[in-house]
Amino acid sequence: MKLTWLGCASYKIDCGGTTLWTDPFISMTSNAQYLTTEDTFEDAREILISHGHFDHLMSVPELNAARKIHVHCTETPRETLLQCGMPEERINCCAPGDSFEVGFASVKVYQGEHNTPDLKMALGAVLRTVSSPRNIVNFLKMGAVHKKFPEAGETIIFEIKANGYRVLSMGSLGLPDGVQQPERGADLLVLPYNGLSDPSISSLNIVDKLRPKAVLLSHHDDSIPPLTGKLDVSIFVDAMREEFPKIPVVVPQFGVEMLLSEILGDIEEIKEKEKITRIA
Repeated sequence: MKLTWLGCASYKIDCGGTTLWTDPFISMTSNAQYLTTEDTFEDAREILISHGHFDHLMSVPELNAARKIHVHCTETPRETLLQCGMPEERINCCAPGDSFEVGFASVKVYQGEHNTPDLKMALGAVLRTVSSPRNIVNFLKMGAVHKKFPEAGETIIFEIKANGYRVLSMGSLGLPDGVQQPERGADLLVLPYNGLSDPSISSLNIVDKLRPKAVLLSHHDDSIPPLTGKLDVSIFVDAMREEFPKIPVVVPQFGVEMLLSEILGDIEEIKEKEKITRIA
């Protein structure tokens, strides 16, 4: 299995004969940290949508206009896509508890939860907005778009099984109590490190509940300025080394393909070192 981060919460997940794309987002502003265009997602055909906010769903109608795509999402994003003119037969409407097959990959849906921005994060967005006329224009444009792309409490988590691996893909930093949660010990947790002024505490709590073998960050870039700002991921990486030293954290490089087997190789190395230490 290969994974390529494409900014925001977008991943290309190559399962060997089947390729899945999560939350594709074409940059709205030229000052985004990593610029993406329609060409970035030229090969996207099977798309998983974690929730209906504009930075996760807005680009799908544009991609659909250029090629035939198939989207897997819950009811609210389905309605949004239909309003945007996407044919109903290209949408697989799913809900927590559902399972479906996409080529060689098996996908199961779990209930997620969208985090609520804290006061410090909101204040930061306001300060960034008023810092320049361009940011004010961008803020107004994003505010208008946001109303057309509701989340409606339908954030979900995708569990992807392929090539002997199990990957959990989250679109927002929330894991609700009182619902069925994914089984612990997934090979990889794709964790959206965003939505709060300090996402490290929530991220550590999620890792503690799910105990994946490895963590791969997403949504950690400044993708929708001025609503987002640059985050210091080293806070979380350092905290993980302290609290969960056997779970490696990978901060991906934009557009660089990663082999899941190589990510998990870090764990095998740790086990080997422990074995040598015990023998010694």
